[in-house]
Amino acid sequence: MASIDQTERTTNEGDPEMERILAEMLEADETITARAVARKHPAIKHASSVTRSQARSDLLARYVVSLNETSNGWRTRCFDSS
Repeated sequence: MASIDQTERTTNEGDPEMERILAEMLEADETITARAVARKHPAIKHASSVTRSQARSDLLARYVVSLNETSNGWRTRCFDSS
């Protein structure tokens, strides 16, 4: 279990593990949510640990936008074959 100090350090320094998880989810075209990240992250056990941290929340938002842009691009190419 992660100590409070370790959790704070991870939040303040960024979270490379969360970034890796998000990149993998984006690559796999998985639905990206705070809950999904918490399930995959070894130190984050609750979605609120993502949403209450401004740095983690911002990182999550960037990947959600990227996923939406990627998904919309594919949908446009698939359905716009005139």
